[in-house]
Amino acid sequence: MPPPWTSQNLINDFWTQHLTPNTPPVKASAVLPKDFYTSKISKRAPSSSLPSVSVSASYDAAVAACTKKVAHIVRECQAMNLKYSDPYFDLDDKEDCMYPLSMPERKSNEEVRPNRGMNLYEEGGGGERKGHLLLFGNGPEGQPRKAPLPPSVKRVGDIFDNPQFYVDGASAKDVRQGGSGDCWFMSALMALCNSAGADSLLEKICVARDQDVGVYGFVVFRDGEWESVIIDDKLYLRKPDYDDLNDRLRKDWEAAKVRDDGAEDWRMEFQRNSSALWFAQSTHEDETWVPLLEKAYAKAHGDYGAIHGGNVGEAMEDLTGGISVMISTRDILSKERLWQDLLKVNTEYLFGCASPVWDDVDDDGGKDGIQANHAYSILRAVQYKNERLLLIKNPWGRKEWKGPWSDGAKEWTHESIRDLGHTFGDDGIFWIRYQDLLRKYDEIYRTRLFSEEWRVAQQWVNVDVPWAGDYLDTRFEVTLDKGAQTVIILSQLDERVHKKGEEDYLMRTHGEFYRQRSVSAELFLEAGTYEIRMKVAASRNEKAHKVEDIVKGNWLDRREKLLQVGLSYDIAHAKGQPVYEEIEDTKPEEPKPEETKPATEKTAAEKTKDASTDTDAESKPTAEPPSLQSHDSTTSQDEANTASETDDWEDETDPPRLRRQNTDTNDTTRPLPHRS
Repeated sequence: MPPPWTSQNLINDFWTQHLTPNTPPVKASAVLPKDFYTSKISKRAPSSSLPSVSVSASYDAAVAACTKKVAHIVRECQAMNLKYSDPYFDLDDKEDCMYPLSMPERKSNEEVRPNRGMNLYEEGGGGERKGHLLLFGNGPEGQPRKAPLPPSVKRVGDIFDNPQFYVDGASAKDVRQGGSGDCWFMSALMALCNSAGADSLLEKICVARDQDVGVYGFVVFRDGEWESVIIDDKLYLRKPDYDDLNDRLRKDWEAAKVRDDGAEDWRMEFQRNSSALWFAQSTHEDETWVPLLEKAYAKAHGDYGAIHGGNVGEAMEDLTGGISVMISTRDILSKERLWQDLLKVNTEYLFGCASPVWDDVDDDGGKDGIQANHAYSILRAVQYKNERLLLIKNPWGRKEWKGPWSDGAKEWTHESIRDLGHTFGDDGIFWIRYQDLLRKYDEIYRTRLFSEEWRVAQQWVNVDVPWAGDYLDTRFEVTLDKGAQTVIILSQLDERVHKKGEEDYLMRTHGEFYRQRSVSAELFLEAGTYEIRMKVAASRNEKAHKVEDIVKGNWLDRREKLLQVGLSYDIAHAKGQPVYEEIEDTKPEEPKPEETKPATEKTAAEKTKDASTDTDAESKPTAEPPSLQSHDSTTSQDEANTASETDDWEDETDPPRLRRQNTDTNDTTRPLPHRS
């Protein structure tokens, strides 16, 4: 006789159905047809584990690959007497280069509202221009909608009178945001330019080019490794070609011009030099590095839409390979300690900051000149007499602070202008007091730079995220031969570190609450072996597009785009697959009589295989591969990085635990098997 269906029985039955160990993972680990691109993925996917090597090893390999690719393209184009056209990111295919696969159509009469980190309209020269709709806004129920496409595409040689990659080197003053909401990326570029050895840092990213052929090679840091990105020299323009004007506009234009050549006059007026570009520009009319680097960054992420909205810290990591943390100005424990860190800007750290969303703003969209919901770069920090001052730049190249020490303020004297080397003007660069920075900005992004003596090791694994949010059975083990200043990074996690046998936490850090990608902690660890444990709580974003819906909606109409994005997706997720392989639900073959061996006579290889099978059976892989990285400085410094990608799930995290192990082994980083 079955038990009565009491409330308790119903609850128990519900949990049995929904929390069964056989519940499949909710996040897809592959989007392309099974075995269709297996060979490509296996060849291109980085190893799931990396032994302790120089932090520059991945960079050196990416530079070598990038240089080789560019040289091959140059030889091929010269032989055919053709400029390079990128078949994988062709700006003439505007839909694929502008919009992600998940972007629905925008109705012409639909209201468009700005996303976080962007304004819709602005007047003036660079940056967001009046009447120039940004790439995306929010439609009904917060769903993104398409904005108009750029009206024309031309090559660098057809746009610029005297194109030069750099004009008098790279400078933060060169950068001016265009018609995309990527102020976060522009702010990171400016911080990078202003760091010590700015030219060398930019050259570290812009590694190979041939302006005549129209090919440019860059490297960016993604998923724990440097990768090369090759682009051609096509750029989007704000105005259409003369031949694409309607008859009325063409007649009006020709009537207003003195010369007979209306087409050339149109080009000279609207399609010439840096200010004609749709996206990022350089303040020098002949300089090209800013829009080309932005294009490479967009290609690395799939399209320009992918870099619309973000935070400064992520961009700084991608451009430097460093480690970023977000500091909420409301939660600072020691303002003195933060100031001492700020004094190390451009040497040990890079800094950016972001303003909040204010309910009530001035006519210019901000408060006292600080634009709402906007990212800025911190270029300098100085103790000048009795004042703590910071030099800030707005990526728009205009709109400045209007308080103390702003341009023309009473605090300025001939002496201070000379000492600080400041020039008045609406160029987006301004000085602000430390206390005003903390009052006007709600987020500060600090990126630690790693010099060449650091070493790195990493391990990628797939893990299940339990509903209860308990500490995972999967854990990482790190061994230090000697004491080291240590940086530990866990993607999308809060972390907590303590030694085995001790109850006090050594370190706890919090992840960025907006577009969170990683969290980190920095502390000194004595020699020994430590294990890192993770605790993850997952929550569903109901508004996010499901991976399966994106595949179904694009497999016919946007095949090439789906293949490109899908291949990148599968390669990234394949990093975790070698550690935990999915077990096929098939009946094992019966061994032949002559192959059967007594259990006591198993070979070492068979024992290893059995052990790995047990681990696989317990691991139940999901689609989110975290990684562990270990950096060694001159004192054997370590960095642990658990990087993961999110789709329609957003992860919130509780602190992982780092425990001391009593073992004496070499400096290693490896995952531990699941334990009961």
